[in-house]
Amino acid sequence: MTGLVWDVSFASLAKPSTAGRDKLWADLAKPEWELAGPALAALASQPDDLLKLVRDRLPAATGPDFDPEALAKLVGQLGDAVFAARERASAALARHGREVLPLLQDDLTRTTSARATPPVASGD
Repeated sequence: MTGLVWDVSFASLAKPSTAGRDKLWADLAKPEWELAGPALAALASQPDDLLKLVRDRLPAATGPDFDPEALAKLVGQLGDAVFAARERASAALARHGREVLPLLQDDLTRTTSARATPPVASGD
């Protein structure tokens, strides 16, 4: 019986670059492995520097990157009588991914509770 072991660490996949931090960051965005691989290997070998670089370059989110009112309007359009309008709203919401789940869940709760509430009979 034979066992094979491969080293798949970043350092074995690409020789770490000796470029400066700015160049390494820029190279990470390159689609070519010959440029991005050494940058990734260099940064992976220094995790503390990588974290500092990411914190410096990627600011923390200050809020959602979508308009809640526009998404609420799209959720409302899911009940439109016109099929094409429902499809457009569905496609637009799908592009936002999981961000719209709370809105969809709230709408579902509202519509199901409205349907479940029996009409009030008048006393006349």
